[in-house]
Order: sequence, then structure tokens, then C-alpha cells
Amino acid sequence: PPLFKGDKKDKDKDESTRSVSGTVRDASDAAVEGAVVQLKDTRTLRIRSYITKADGNYFFHGLSTSVDYELKADFKGNSSDKKTLSVYDSRQN
Repeated sequence: PPLFKGDKKDKDKDESTRSVSGTVRDASDAAVEGAVVQLKDTRTLRIRSYITKADGNYFFHGLSTSVDYELKADFKGNSSDKKTLSVYDSRQN
């Protein structure tokens, strides 16, 4: 039989990885197109980047649940504060 969401195989896969997504907004709360969002793996120091589209959204998937990550956004010389995605945050997304 086909596997449906919630079957053990999907559950095991979901428990080992997680995703993070969000929207980059400016001071007037408008979505920012062309912002560079960087996700840094604090164990390997590898950085993944995502350039936002008109809706300002970003998305990173396949992230380890056993690693802390740092997120920040840059746009036209301005940078956001760093946000940490902690190993202690048990949410999958």
C-alpha cells in the first residue's frame, strides 16, 4: 500500500531533518525583494544563501536536528540581527 503522511517511514525522515522559513520585511513591514538570507551551520561553518523574491519569503530545508544554525538577512548595506535555530527547538518547521 502507498505511504501516507504520518506513516512510520515519513515520521522517521521528518524526525532527523527540519526546515526553516520566513519573510524579510523592512521597517514599514513591507516584504523585501532581493534580500540575501544566510543560514550558517555552526558546526561546519558552511553558509547557504537564499535571495528573496517579491514576496520576501525564504526557505531552507533538509536541516539537521542535531546542529545549531544562525540566520541573518542583508539588504542594501543593512543587516538583521542574527537569529539562532537551536537543537533544543523541537519544531520540525
